[in-house]
Amino acid sequence: QKRNNLLDIPVTAIKGIGSIKADVLKSEAGIETIEDLLYYTPRRYLDRSIVKKIIDVFHEEEVTVSGTIISSKTVRARKAFLQVDISDGTDILSGVFFGGLKFFEKVFIPGDNVIFSGKITVNRRKQIVHPEFDFFDSDTKLMPINTGRITPLYRSTMNLKKYGFDSRGFRRVISHALNDYTHGLKEFLNNDLLRRYSLPEIKHAIWGIHFPESVEDAEQSRKRLAFNEVFSLQ
Repeated sequence: QKRNNLLDIPVTAIKGIGSIKADVLKSEAGIETIEDLLYYTPRRYLDRSIVKKIIDVFHEEEVTVSGTIISSKTVRARKAFLQVDISDGTDILSGVFFGGLKFFEKVFIPGDNVIFSGKITVNRRKQIVHPEFDFFDSDTKLMPINTGRITPLYRSTMNLKKYGFDSRGFRRVISHALNDYTHGLKEFLNNDLLRRYSLPEIKHAIWGIHFPESVEDAEQSRKRLAFNEVFSLQ
């Protein structure tokens, strides 16, 4: 069932997505059209209010921290590893990566803003070995896509990341799609249904799933999209 009239617009309509990137999006994420992109929902959200200051973390604590990359260097020890030092202004923490060094060396650029999640070890310095990582955006000219409390994090793969589709890349292209194409989203549930189940309209839900104003907004948007799936099966 067609949910709206954006099924037939290819993702190449978005600035910066050419045929090679489009092929990667199709093979790795099943994304071919603007609609596919708008329905590529975040795997989770980072609630910036729970990000800890680096100075406050302690040994073996599971944390999320964020900061600016101040250095990224390969250390040639018995087993080579990449050490990525970040600072949040209170202290410095190292992300340590073994394996895939060529890839990681290109990913972590001094000056970029990064999020690390994982278990702290303190051995002369604070570090997280193989943190789950993501980037947040210093460029907010498109829209303030991460100045709010809730930041969307998207499913990605090494290959997607190689072509710029980490969460930061997805946020950028999805914000373009939202700005340029949500006028084409047609509501297909009647007002009685929306009221009865306290559901947001489809435009609000698509915006809210990607850039929610609160955790509750994200949950309501997810509820609406789940209702879409049930409704389309009837």
